[in-house]
Amino acid sequence: MFPNRNIRSVLTGNVIIVTSVLLFSIYVIFIGLQLPSRPDQADPGPGFFPVLVGLSLILFSLIELSREYRFKTEGTDEPLIDRENLDKIAPPMVIIAVYIILMPILGFFIDSILFLIVLYWYSGVHSKHSIPISIGVAVIVFYIFKRIFRIPLPENVLLPISRLLPSLPSVF
Repeated sequence: MFPNRNIRSVLTGNVIIVTSVLLFSIYVIFIGLQLPSRPDQADPGPGFFPVLVGLSLILFSLIELSREYRFKTEGTDEPLIDRENLDKIAPPMVIIAVYIILMPILGFFIDSILFLIVLYWYSGVHSKHSIPISIGVAVIVFYIFKRIFRIPLPENVLLPISRLLPSLPSVF
């Protein structure tokens, strides 16, 4: 099953990953609760979705921890993440982590365009259309967040691209 690793190291790795996701979800909830609420409006406010995602991650992390405990005690289940699966999911996770880390530095537009181009490249899409599609997606997401949700996105300090875009009328 795991020729190069013993089962204990796989279980330990799974528990570390699940515990990391659990801690990250608590952080997401903490940040979501700090966002302003809108009690005078019908919508739940900008903190609702992060709290919902954080609670969902906690639920699934606890389920996975119980699976790991059951596997450790009964030996009736296979671990979710082995070396082969980790090799498949680690590069996209690193790409996403770099995207998140660079967001405050590069701003939403440049970072999102680069993120999508790298993701296309990693996925094996080597098309001349990947750059225009990446730019279009970044612009559409910007307008959705800025005009519909009214949530500001991070700006690049040296090159504030969003200020160069035309202003659209507010939808709501």
